[in-house]
Amino acid sequence: MVPISQFRSLDFESLRQFLCEAATVASEKGTSQLVSISLPVRHVDPLAVLESIYERDQFHFYMEHPAGKEAIAGAEAVIAFSASGEKRFEAIQAFARGVLDNCIVTGGTDGSGNDLLPFSGPHFFTAFSFEDRLRSDAAARVFVPRWQVSISGNISVAVANVLVDAGADVDFLAKKVWAAHGKFFHFDYSGLDQEAETEADTVEISETGGSTAYPERVAKAVASIRSGKYRKIVLARCLELTRKHPFQPFVSLNGLRQYYPDCYTFSFGLENGRSFIGATPERLVEVKKGYLRTVALAGSIGRGKSASQDAQLASELINSAKDIAEHSLVAESIRERLASIHVPVKLGKESTVLRLANVQHLLLPIESEVGDGFHLLEAAQALHPTPAVGGYPVDLVRGDIAELEGFERGLYAGGIGWFNAEGEGELVVGLRSALIEGNRAKVFAGAGIVADSDPEKELKETDLKLSAMLRALG
Repeated sequence: MVPISQFRSLDFESLRQFLCEAATVASEKGTSQLVSISLPVRHVDPLAVLESIYERDQFHFYMEHPAGKEAIAGAEAVIAFSASGEKRFEAIQAFARGVLDNCIVTGGTDGSGNDLLPFSGPHFFTAFSFEDRLRSDAAARVFVPRWQVSISGNISVAVANVLVDAGADVDFLAKKVWAAHGKFFHFDYSGLDQEAETEADTVEISETGGSTAYPERVAKAVASIRSGKYRKIVLARCLELTRKHPFQPFVSLNGLRQYYPDCYTFSFGLENGRSFIGATPERLVEVKKGYLRTVALAGSIGRGKSASQDAQLASELINSAKDIAEHSLVAESIRERLASIHVPVKLGKESTVLRLANVQHLLLPIESEVGDGFHLLEAAQALHPTPAVGGYPVDLVRGDIAELEGFERGLYAGGIGWFNAEGEGELVVGLRSALIEGNRAKVFAGAGIVADSDPEKELKETDLKLSAMLRALG
């Protein structure tokens, strides 16, 4: 990246002059420059801002962890790229590196010129499908948004990204950026009115493979495990919903972030008005300030109607041989995979219980020091897919997952997230999710199958997980 001096003052002429300097750099290098301008703004709600600038045929991204007091959203792609195949993580990283070689940044400090504001500078929003290849879609996408807003704690930042070439109309670009900053700095929520449901709408629900297929698939998987073919496989269900009126993804997202504050609420906008949304409890990987963090998450049980029932269920989960074995398998696999890229991990002895609104899981936080210069996607490539969403050994289960499930997962159980110019960022696993397209939606949830799995219990577990998105979709 090429930093150009900060604005001499926050005025239109300084912005215009800055863009003129960027055009000069573009002329000297003989290639367009991605210009990224970050400025602090008053408190914003990124989801509300996204609602105001959302266009169905444009890329968009949103991710929020309410309990962590962080949220980021962006819309419209100033530059985008897609890839498929086993080297898709490497391809996305190489693309980002090429963009940053021709990137000019300014702003993003606290005013003293020293401390960078959170989420300042160019960010790459990315999504990786569960599979390496899809029949009719890209298996990996990344884009840099034209507009981005974020909040971290009490700090809000707006970022404008523009592509500047030697012959750019600098006055036009300056006016556009200046108008956007003015809107975000004095954002008015009074004009926003979500498209609420105005009338009852019957939803038709069908399941891929039929309503009785899942227990039969689980039974087949258990037989394969007991024969020694593999140790664990994750099998998912796909419900297809249809109704007269279009589903409203932002209405659903507002509900999800309220119902599940300990989860990551997310949306990735694809072409043709498709939105992949969800509220996932699982982080695939985070790289920040020289540390890598991930989690081993496996084993599930419901919530009780009282504190005593809750505690009893949690005790059953902690002492369940089946769930302990499944969870240990996930944790050990993560340790092995990180070791393969020279990231040492020492696993803790005690797992905790993660309590969500409708379900409880076994959770083991995992952390390792990686230092500066380590890229998020290096770890993501090593970790995806974890046994929590695929199975073990992963190379042996992939074929059976596709055959037994009978549908293409797409972004379900894939990686959704962001990374910045330093390679820091966060990817979450696309669980408890739905793909929305107009008046149709596909809702996904799965369960880990091991030798002791009972088909009917696994069916009930997936019913419990599906309930989150079904409730959000009305």
